[in-house]
Amino acid sequence: MSKYEPVSAEVVAALQTALGAEYVRTDAETLEKYKTDEETDHRYHHLPEVVVWPGSTEEVAAVMKIANQYNVPVTPRSAGTSVSCGAIPVYGGIVLLLERMDKIEELNTEGMYMVVEAGARTVEIQEKANAAGFLYAGDPCSADSCLIGGNIATNAGGNKAVRYGTTRDQVYAIEAVTPTGDIVN
Repeated sequence: MSKYEPVSAEVVAALQTALGAEYVRTDAETLEKYKTDEETDHRYHHLPEVVVWPGSTEEVAAVMKIANQYNVPVTPRSAGTSVSCGAIPVYGGIVLLLERMDKIEELNTEGMYMVVEAGARTVEIQEKANAAGFLYAGDPCSADSCLIGGNIATNAGGNKAVRYGTTRDQVYAIEAVTPTGDIVN
């Protein structure tokens, strides 16, 4: 593995151009907040160098392209409710938050599916499905605070997993951004 480069002022400026300055943070308080998920062992805590909030798939792709151009590591982060250490920026770099991408774009009752962004709260997906007479079976114990992107990343289960399966069994298709910044389906 090659050695990563630190986040430079040039990287921060490129991220601010891509996302808007208000969605790029380097202050100590923000960096401290995103050094871990729910992991309590301080040996696993690592400070990021910058935290970003993209608002679209295209902005996520732009962040990934900037990170590749400057050889800076990226740690994608959903709500941080996990204890799997998946949201810990082990190599510093960029923490990419998905919370702004929180829309439930479509509930198709005829096709019995939803189109949601990675930052949609699981409980809101469940509520919208229930209101239409359907069930979204993904039910991790943190459903009121976790995001669907994190559920997919960790294949979250929950109380209904024995009967309905885990998150992967609820997903029909995904639009994703590759590590190189390509958008794929």
